[in-house]
Order: sequence, then C-alpha cells, then structure tokens
Amino acid sequence: MDTKAWLILALSTSCCVSGNPIWASEQDGRPARGRVLVLENERVLEGDIERVGDQYRIRRAIGETWLPKEHVAYLCDTLEEAHAFLCRRANLRDADERLRLARWCLRHNLRASALEHAEAAVALRPGHAEGRRLVASLQRSATPEVPPPPAVDCGPEATALFTTKVHAILQNACAGCHASGKGGNFRLVRPYDEGMISRRAVQYNLAAALAQIQRDAPSQSPLLLKAVTPHGDAEQPPIKNRQVPAYRTLEEWARLAAPYAGRESSAAAPAAEPRPTSMAAEPSKPATSESPSSEVAVPFANPPKSEPLPSPSADLSDPFDPAIFNRQAHPDKVMPKRPEDRGADR
Repeated sequence: MDTKAWLILALSTSCCVSGNPIWASEQDGRPARGRVLVLENERVLEGDIERVGDQYRIRRAIGETWLPKEHVAYLCDTLEEAHAFLCRRANLRDADERLRLARWCLRHNLRASALEHAEAAVALRPGHAEGRRLVASLQRSATPEVPPPPAVDCGPEATALFTTKVHAILQNACAGCHASGKGGNFRLVRPYDEGMISRRAVQYNLAAALAQIQRDAPSQSPLLLKAVTPHGDAEQPPIKNRQVPAYRTLEEWARLAAPYAGRESSAAAPAAEPRPTSMAAEPSKPATSESPSSEVAVPFANPPKSEPLPSPSADLSDPFDPAIFNRQAHPDKVMPKRPEDRGADR
C-alpha cells in the first residue's frame, strides 16, 4: 500500500475514533442554517435554526430549543421545500402514502398540494372512503362561498324523503359536475365539512333541486329528464334508466314536492281563504251532521218545524184563561188555586 492510501485510511480512522464522523449533510452541501426543520416523525419546527456540532439549535420568540441530529431528517428554508423532501422519500404509487402526504399538507396549509395527493389516492384506490371525503372537503373549500340557502318548505313528507334518500342520490350522480362549477344554473354543494354533514348544505341543495321541478307536470321536470339523459361532457346519463330504484325515488320526490315548486316564498304556509262575513254571501246548503252549524243537528231526514222556544224570563200566563177570570171575579166560588196558576194573580 502506498503512502497516499495509508494517509486516507489514517484520516478516516482518526475521525471515527474522535467521535466526529463526516456527516452526509456536510458532504452533499446541505445548508447549516435554515427556517424549517423536518423531524424523523415528519413533524415540523420553524424558527431561526442552526446546526451546531451534532445538535440543532432552534431559536424562536418563546425561547430556544436544542435537538440531537438523530431526530432531524431535513433542514430547509420553506415548507414547500420540506414537502418536496417528503415526496422524494415517499412511495407515491401507494394510496396510503399519498393520503399521509395530503394530511401533512393540510396541517401546514398547503391546500393545493393536499388536494393533489388526495385525488391521487382516490385514483389509486377508488373505494378509499377517507380519501373521497378529503377530496370532497378540499374541493368545497376551494370553491367560492355559497350564499345563504333560502328558507324552503316543500312539506314534511317531501322534506324527509329528500334528506334521507334524494340528497345522497344527487351527491353520487350529480355533484361531480354540479358541485364543481360545471353544471350551469343547477348548482349543488358538497355536504361534508371536516367529515361532518352540513345541514346548511342539505338545505341549499333542497332549494336547488326544488327549482328544477315543474309544478304542473312533475314527470317532465328538468331534474328527472336530465337524470336519464347524457348531458354536458358526460357520455353516460347520471342514472342508467327509469327503472332503477334511484330514478323512482327521484320521481316520487318530484311528485311530492311539485305543489311547492315555483312559489315566491315557500317558507310561508299558503294563506287560508277568507270566510264569508254573512250567510247571504254564499249559496244555501242543506244542513247535515258533518257541516258546521250553529243549530243543533236533528236526527230526522225531514225534521218537523217547531216554534222557537221562549226565553226563560217570558211570562207563561194566558190572559184569556177563564180560570184566571173566575178566580179574580168570584174568589169564594172557585176551587183552590193550582200551583202553576198562583203567579197569575200577582
């Protein structure tokens, strides 16, 4: 072995023995200073960061923190650089890895990158429920804020059917286009907000669907016609045909909601027709036991006419009764007074 080889071997041995090995970061030109520190568990620390020997010093307004180099994965200046580093060491062909990166981006407000990773996770595994929810939430937050939903009342039966069944059908069959700004005037919103169903979104979609109902001919409503017709950029209709249960549910809801379609303010109940102020204003009707009346119902087909009963305070005595005259003219010859006649002499 020549002198040069012996010199290299001695230098390497001395570095290892002294406990100060040459770091890979020093060899590949990584900076010793930065603003973002990525730990091995992919947590991030931000501040004025400097590498000092085999430790990292993080200076922040609240104080100073020291970390050993074994806990550190990467030092850089921005969160975008940290994201690029995590992408390089992740398996981007795995749906779970993509979803993990999406959650990391969401925590650090990199929403565009989070949506990209979430969509990639769903493309790799279409049945990934968490990925679909995350995509829906990110898409909804990326769209402009929808106006407050109008107050809508389409009857208790139609409202219950929409909430339990119709809304889910619209989300599965229509929201792909109509919740992303590609559906023209029929605009839906996604109901998920951080995994929770939004009552406001359901109410907004109820108002949007009711506007697609034709009051006089529910079966010809745009909502039903478009449901089984290819439209827009789609080559297939949202619902296969009119025989599938989803379409029949839509058809039933359209029938129930049709009486409430096209109203100026569907939140208010229809005003009752004013009742006539006099009996002469409406045609005479035969009195029946089912019709409201101020008179007592008579259980005869043709009840006999009767004179109206006198009031309790009326005088029941007959001024032409001869018994009353005889008692007044000949009190000593008449028979004792009857109890019912005693009040006549007064």
